[in-house]
Amino acid sequence: MRLSDVYEIFIEAKRAKRWDDERKWFIDPQGNPTVDPDMVDYKALVVAIPTAGVWALKINEDPNYKNEVEEGIRRVIYAS
Repeated sequence: MRLSDVYEIFIEAKRAKRWDDERKWFIDPQGNPTVDPDMVDYKALVVAIPTAGVWALKINEDPNYKNEVEEGIRRVIYAS
């Protein structure tokens, strides 16, 4: 996931005024939450991203590692 992609989705949802009162965020056309990149906690995001060495080691050991890392990154972005 690239932050620029997140930003474009957020801007599009904001322009379309797709605000979800129940969850208090803008949603994309599929109903997924969107994120204002200016509100992302970058220190927490950096912690959620493994170093290249850790990635290379664990990706070969655990087939679910990639999904776990992506989910952790999503949690940080949406929690922000």
